[in-house]
Amino acid sequence: MDTADQIDSARVRRAACANAALWALGNLLTTGGFLTYFVKGLAPPPTAVTALLVVPETFGLAGLLVPQLLGAGVSRRTLWWMGQVVARSLGLLVPVVALALGTSHPSLAAWSIVALVALASVAHSLSFNALMGWLTRLAPGTEWGKLFGRRQLASVLMLLCIAAPVGRLVDYLKATSGLHPAWIYAPLFMLGVACQLLAIIPLWRLPGEHSPPSSEPSLESVQAEAITPRSCRFGDLWADPPLRQWLVANWWLAAFAGLTQSVFFTLRVDLLAIGLGTYYLLEATLRAAQIPLYEWAGRRSDRGLDCANVRLGCLLTALACAVPILATRDTWWLMFVSQLLFAGWAWINVSGPNGLFRLSGDSHRDLAFAWYHNVAGLLAGLTGMAGGLMLTELRGQGVPLALAVGGLMAVSAAGRLATCWWLREDGQQDRA
Repeated sequence: MDTADQIDSARVRRAACANAALWALGNLLTTGGFLTYFVKGLAPPPTAVTALLVVPETFGLAGLLVPQLLGAGVSRRTLWWMGQVVARSLGLLVPVVALALGTSHPSLAAWSIVALVALASVAHSLSFNALMGWLTRLAPGTEWGKLFGRRQLASVLMLLCIAAPVGRLVDYLKATSGLHPAWIYAPLFMLGVACQLLAIIPLWRLPGEHSPPSSEPSLESVQAEAITPRSCRFGDLWADPPLRQWLVANWWLAAFAGLTQSVFFTLRVDLLAIGLGTYYLLEATLRAAQIPLYEWAGRRSDRGLDCANVRLGCLLTALACAVPILATRDTWWLMFVSQLLFAGWAWINVSGPNGLFRLSGDSHRDLAFAWYHNVAGLLAGLTGMAGGLMLTELRGQGVPLALAVGGLMAVSAAGRLATCWWLREDGQQDRA
C-alpha cells in the first residue's frame, strides 16, 4: 500500500479530474434538466415532475450510513465503486421503463422512474460520501482547495463543451424526426450511464488508504483507526461550536436554495418558454463563468479563507435569485445575467466542504460530511417539494404565474443572504 511519501498529489489530482470530467458527461445525460425534460415528454402528472426534482437530494440522506459501514469494516474505496455500480445498474432501467410504458401508461412510467431515481440516489449518496472521505486521505490538507477546485473545474469544462450541443441535438430531433420523445432521450440516457461507469477507471489504481510515513503512528491516526459508529456520534459534532455553526449555515442555505428547484423549472419552461437547447446554453454560461472562480476559490481556501468564500457565494446567489423576478418572454435574456451571478456557487462548492473538513479533523470527517451534505440535501428536497406545491396552490387560486414565481424567488434570495449571519468569523480556525 502506498504511503504519504509514495502518493504523488499531482497523480491524485489528475485521477480525480479525469473521474470528474467523465462523471459530468454522464451526469449531464442522466439527471437534472435532461432527465426532467425526458420525463416531461411522457406527459406525466405535475406531481411526478416535482417529485423527480427533489427525490435525489431527499433520498441522499442515506449517506449518513457511511460511518456505520466504515465501522463495519467496508473500505471507502470499496464503498465508492460498489455504490456506483449499483446506482448505474438501476439507472439503466430508466430508459427501459420509459420505452415500455411511456406511450401506454405515462403516469405509471413517470412514477416508476421516480422510484428508480430514488433507489439510485441512495446508492450514489453512499458512494459519493465515501469518495470525498477517500480523497481527503489521499491528499494533504494543505492541498484540498487545489484538489477539489480543479476537480470542479474539470467537470465544468466538460459541461461547457458538451451541454449546449446535446440540447440543440435533442431539440432538432424532436422537431424533425417525428419520434416519440422517449426514443430520442433513451439512447442518450444509456450513453450517459456508460460514461458514469467509465468514470470509475481513472480512480481505480489509487490505493484505498494511506498511512503516515513516520515510524511511530501519530495520536490522531491512532484515534482515527479506533473510531467506530458507537464512539463517533452526532453529539460529538454538535458540541463543537464552530463546527455546529458551519453545519447550521449549510442547512439554512440548502433550505432556501431548495425552495426554488421546481420554481426555476416552471419559470424557464412555462413562463419563459425556454427549450432544452437554450436551457443548456444558460447552463454553459454558468459553467464558463465558474472556470476562473473554481481555481481562485481553491487557492483562497488553501489560505484559510473558506468563511469569506462562502459568504461571497451566498451574496452572489441571492442577487441571482432577484434578477429573474424581472424576466418576461421579451426579456428572457435576463436569465443569462442570473446565471453569471449563480457562478458564485463555485465559492460555496469548494470552500463549504473544505471548511468542514478542516473544522472536523480526521477522526470525525466522514460523519461530519454526511451530516453536512446529506441533511442539506434532505432539507433542499423537502423545501423543493414545498415550493412546487406552493406554486401549484397559488396558480390554482388564480395568482398570476409571474407573481407567484417572483414571490418565491424573493423569499429564497432573502434566505440565502441571511446565511451570512451564521458565518461569523469568530471560531472559524483552520484545524486540519
